[in-house]
Amino acid sequence: MRLSTCCKKALIFQGNVEEIMQRVGVRWRNVWCGVSAAVLLCGIPLVHAASESTPRIGYVDLQRALNNVNEGRRAKGELERIFTKRRTELESLKTTLEKKQQELEKDRHILSAEALQQKQEAYRNELLTLTQKMNTYEGELAQKESETTGAILNALRHVVRKLGADEGFEVILETSQDVVLFSPTKSDLTERVIERYNALPESQRRIPVRK
Repeated sequence: MRLSTCCKKALIFQGNVEEIMQRVGVRWRNVWCGVSAAVLLCGIPLVHAASESTPRIGYVDLQRALNNVNEGRRAKGELERIFTKRRTELESLKTTLEKKQQELEKDRHILSAEALQQKQEAYRNELLTLTQKMNTYEGELAQKESETTGAILNALRHVVRKLGADEGFEVILETSQDVVLFSPTKSDLTERVIERYNALPESQRRIPVRK
């Protein structure tokens, strides 16, 4: 590989460090509860005889609940701490590689062909190591985020079901993904779900998702 091509490859990693955090942030903002029709609680048929009262329907924004419950905020802070640690390590490796790139550019005319080839090979190996680390760290963050938010969302679903059962709701719909285009404010149960969740014992605030 010619040095010019090698040096161009050094640009591969530039910006990727920030992209990892952006992806984590995007995932966090777009976590979906996994219910295809946005129905969280459906225990009693909606078809009633004419003499019966109108079914009681509530609405919950699980995304807002996830972002505002104490455990959700704690989990987000935990993910950000992990990311900060990884970013520091990646930026250190990036700085080292940039210096080696500059050295290669400076020494290419004074080194023998063999010595230049060895330096180029060492540079390529370190660049590959950095790329692999970035991919590994991104995968680790994605898995950690999925496990953490999944467990909190699972616990939130249990809270919603309990609220619905306690108060006679027949259907509670999830609103954060624009499946529900309109819902009356008086039927929004999100704040009550947050309050109930925060009152849970710590052991019940994360329920692992079954694989």
